[in-house]
Amino acid sequence: MRMASAGASAADVVAQASVQDLASIIATLGEERMARAVARAIVRERTQAPIRTTRALAEIVGRVVHARPGAIHPATRTFQALRMFVNEELSELAEALKAAEAILKPAAGWSRSPFTRSRIAWSRRSSTSAASAVVARAISRS
Repeated sequence: MRMASAGASAADVVAQASVQDLASIIATLGEERMARAVARAIVRERTQAPIRTTRALAEIVGRVVHARPGAIHPATRTFQALRMFVNEELSELAEALKAAEAILKPAAGWSRSPFTRSRIAWSRRSSTSAASAVVARAISRS
């Protein structure tokens, strides 16, 4: 899940983060409504035995988050949150917005298509200039 060679891996986060930190990561970046229960289950399971595989983590999450027929896998949001956290994806987005501000003409705009509401919300909150405000509006329309 980690794109860079340095820094904590998702396995490190799962093995070491507190219930509160895991819940915050999963709720904020994964938009998982059951984040606290997922975090508690992860910590409870890792005290009995290390969580060594993605399958083991998915099974833990699956016992807490129940899938509806035709819905995404119950662990999708948790894995998304861990990926976004270890790769610092919101920081990368901030750098991209700053770079766009530097190269766009004053009245220009551009669009991108985020896959998560957390990125849209973060983009809106971080908008400080006219260029990034245009980006945030464009994001919300996509």
